[in-house]
Amino acid sequence: MPSVNLRISQQGPLLDAKIGVSATRREAMQQAGEDVPEWVCVRLLIDTGTHFTCLDPWIIERLQLRPSGLVDIHTPSTNAHNAHSCQQYDISLMIPHPNINRIFGAVCAIESNLRHQGIDGLLGRDLLSQCLFIYNGELNTYTLSF
Repeated sequence: MPSVNLRISQQGPLLDAKIGVSATRREAMQQAGEDVPEWVCVRLLIDTGTHFTCLDPWIIERLQLRPSGLVDIHTPSTNAHNAHSCQQYDISLMIPHPNINRIFGAVCAIESNLRHQGIDGLLGRDLLSQCLFIYNGELNTYTLSF
C-alpha cells in the first residue's frame, strides 16, 4: 500500500494532489474527440471533520465543470435547522506517488470558498474512508496510505 509521510504545517496536514474531470466524463470527451482539460495541481487540507471533499470555485471554473446536484451541509456556523446548500460536482482526484499514483475516478465534491485560507480544498472522509490516515502530533508528522 503506497504511503506519503509528511510534516504537519501550521495549517495542518496538507496534501498536494491533482483534480481532473471525472473518469466517466474524461472517457466521453475522448470518445467524442473533445479536448480533455488537464489535471489541476491543488493543495488540500486533510479534514476529518468534513464528510465531503471540497474545492474552491477557481478549480471548478478551470475544469469547466457543471453541477451534478445540490447538497445541504451543516458547518460549525450553521445550526441544526439551517443547512447551507452547496453545488456538487463530479471529479477525479489523483494523489501522486513515485511508485504508483492513486486515482479516485468518481468523486462527488462540493464547492466551497477556501482559497482565502491558503488552501484549494479539503480532503474529506468520503475519500479518507478508502485510506489509512495517521496523525502523529508528537512527531508533527502524518501518514496517508492508499
